[in-house]
Amino acid sequence: MIAAIEKSGNIISCAITTPNKTNLAAFTTQFDVAVKPLVSYFNRNQIHLKGVNGKIALVNSFMEIYQKPITASTTLLLHTIETLQNIELVQHSILTLATTQDLPILTVWLKNFQIDAGLLPLKPDEEIQAVTEDKITKKTLYKLVLNGDQQPVSMLAIVRETEKFAVISWVYTPPDSRSKGFATTAVYKLTELIHNTYRKQCILFTDKSNPVSNKMYQNIGYRPIAEYLEIDF
Repeated sequence: MIAAIEKSGNIISCAITTPNKTNLAAFTTQFDVAVKPLVSYFNRNQIHLKGVNGKIALVNSFMEIYQKPITASTTLLLHTIETLQNIELVQHSILTLATTQDLPILTVWLKNFQIDAGLLPLKPDEEIQAVTEDKITKKTLYKLVLNGDQQPVSMLAIVRETEKFAVISWVYTPPDSRSKGFATTAVYKLTELIHNTYRKQCILFTDKSNPVSNKMYQNIGYRPIAEYLEIDF
């Protein structure tokens, strides 16, 4: 669902509702003017939100009016990249598209990724498998393999795309394979592919409170450009 608020013929705010969150955006610095009509729309139509996210000041303005109990909140950093850094990658590693043969293991990995990221409550296993299969079908789910072996050691995906941007997420390496550079190498190679082949800008979100992932992405060349607030109800 998409809700847009107009003033004098111009859109001043919008809300895009997904199964898990409602994404807020404002095209004016008068956030109170932008969010009041959105809150009224949700209340009038008895639309119960599971959560919201957006730039911190905008979400805070929204919550001053919405006033629903918060169960969890996370500050996210939006990263983008201009130049890949010259870093050491895992030798003899190949980034390749996931296939239907990978579906069982990558379904488990996606579930574990969601647990690690605190994306709760979890969807039923069959829904997680369907989402994984959809990414495989759309050729947006990737795996890192070693020495020509098709057994993945790390995974990641392009979760959203526009004409100019590609959003990387689902970066996951199982615990027994961590601290070996697999995730760093996978993100580096996918970023390079998106830049050089698809000619798009890469962006990704990280939890501000997670120094390990933030350091990894910054070593690759990603830099934070904005802070977002994600709230669960």
